[in-house]
Amino acid sequence: MDKNFDGLIAENNRRGEQIVSLQDELTRARETIEVVAAQRNRALEAVEKLREALDGVKEALNDTELNMGNYDDDDVRHLNDGAIEAWTIADKALAATEPATVEPCTWTEEGYCLEGSGNWFASCGEAWTLFEGTPKENHYRHCPGCGKPIKQVPFAYKDEEGEEPSP
Repeated sequence: MDKNFDGLIAENNRRGEQIVSLQDELTRARETIEVVAAQRNRALEAVEKLREALDGVKEALNDTELNMGNYDDDDVRHLNDGAIEAWTIADKALAATEPATVEPCTWTEEGYCLEGSGNWFASCGEAWTLFEGTPKENHYRHCPGCGKPIKQVPFAYKDEEGEEPSP
């Protein structure tokens, strides 16, 4: 019987080490996500500053076209057309950096038994049980099943005519 007990203790210690290792990996992953998010935010700020600068250049070019009466019209048109073409190319490049919109994973709260049952069905096909609160209240931002942002739809009781009762 001591051998079984010793084996259980060894197995328990091994699992404890695995848990610590997984916790360390999770911490490193969170730190990486924070770094990437900060880099993304800095990049988006830079893109916005560049966009503002390009808008200023475009406005200046339009003002220049009106105020260059001393120059030959063809020279002004050529300069202005080239600058506007450069602005258009840069603007298209900036538009390509816009983050793609991701369709959220919709979590719908089950309510056929009773409101607040804690059962949530995700549009990705997964089902989750939360013992207290909503996904948002439990700090779920992304679906563990598919990784998409969560859109939660809480249960809303409806009467026999399909209407929500008034309070």
